[in-house]
Amino acid sequence: MWKEKKQEKSPNEYWKGKGFDSNEEFLIYRYLCGNLRNKNKVKEEKRFYKYKSWREHVESIIEDYDEETISEFLHFVELKRRQCDINIGMHTSIFIPLIVAITSSGLVGSALEAIKNQGTTTSVSESYNFDLLVIILCALILLIIIIIFTFSLVFILYNAIDPYIKSKNETSFWEDCLIIVKNKMKKDN
Repeated sequence: MWKEKKQEKSPNEYWKGKGFDSNEEFLIYRYLCGNLRNKNKVKEEKRFYKYKSWREHVESIIEDYDEETISEFLHFVELKRRQCDINIGMHTSIFIPLIVAITSSGLVGSALEAIKNQGTTTSVSESYNFDLLVIILCALILLIIIIIFTFSLVFILYNAIDPYIKSKNETSFWEDCLIIVKNKMKKDN
């Protein structure tokens, strides 16, 4: 009665079945470019030090693709490349206003509070030691706020910049793959 619907593969899974595992290939590419932190993620035999070696590796994966398959692969690579542009745009549109907002609100608020606290002396008869103690205390509080703010800002910047850099690397990866696929298509014709 009811037919079971065949589960569709994602494009990444489909091309992995055809020999091109995009996640693994991107790790290999990042190793080649020198921006992979954990070098042990890449097998020894796939650690390339020259672009030519990496290119030949990718060419060996796609060498048996027929004309229709290579055409489909070209569309897959172009799609992945366009997705990188979207990711980069998203990271920059969120990143810049976030940094400006955090920086301005944190620094301006802290500075105004410190100035307000320093300017509140009630009489001339107060002890100079008490005024000096209040100024030192305000300076320490301001210093602590600045340190906490700085560490928070560095954490936010790192978490905002890291995906952006990864997207830029991925863009380069897909652009290089695109060149390889187009060269294969030229050779075949």
